[in-house]
Order: sequence, then C-alpha cells, then structure tokens
Amino acid sequence: SSFAELKLAVSSFIEEVAIEQNRDIIVIGESFGGLLAPGVALRVKNMVERKGVENPIKGLVMVNPATSFYDTDWSTLGPFLASLRHLEDENGDGNLPTPYSVVGGLSLAQRIPDNKQFNQILSMLT
Repeated sequence: SSFAELKLAVSSFIEEVAIEQNRDIIVIGESFGGLLAPGVALRVKNMVERKGVENPIKGLVMVNPATSFYDTDWSTLGPFLASLRHLEDENGDGNLPTPYSVVGGLSLAQRIPDNKQFNQILSMLT
C-alpha cells in the first residue's frame, strides 16, 4: 500500500468509528506509524471541515517516529523544545500546541513523500 492509501484507510476507519459514533480519539503512531499519524490527523481535519462536524481527534502522539534521529539536531533541539510551555492564545489559554509539536510536525512532514501535505501544515500555521 502507498502512503496515501494508508492515510485513506486509517482516516476512513476514524470516520466510521469516531465521527459517525461521536467519539473522541487520540491518534498514536509508533515508528512508521509516527510518520503516518500527522498525515491522518490532517486528512481527518480537512474531512470534518467539509462535513461541518467536530474533529474527533483530541491528541496526537508520535512514538519514536522513523525520522533518522541520529542524523538530525533533534538530540539537542528536542529537549529544549520539550521544556517549553504550551503556547497561549489571546485569552491566555494554553490550548495551542507546544513549540515541540509544531517544529516536530513540520520536520516530519518534510520527510513524508507528500509535499502538498507539508504546504498545508505550513499554511495552517501562518
């Protein structure tokens, strides 16, 4: 299966189980699943926006995503970013993602063979 086919399969499962049954979920991916998880979350976000329903994804966990960790600066940058607090919105709520998840998501998106997805994530942040 291609990366796009895997995103479609997982997104369809989430639609069937979470959206249609009005259930909240947390997407968790380990290794290759850690690369797949952000793509699935973005696809589900776009799907629910088109349908006008609430996004059932309430969290995203990437466990040891397949990113060639030792070939990057993550051993230095990761602990620093993880130590930062959640970003606060204009109301002072910490509902925004941590800097670690933003930078990590962008880094992972660049490694996924889908440039369109990286541009969509970047446009959501700007």
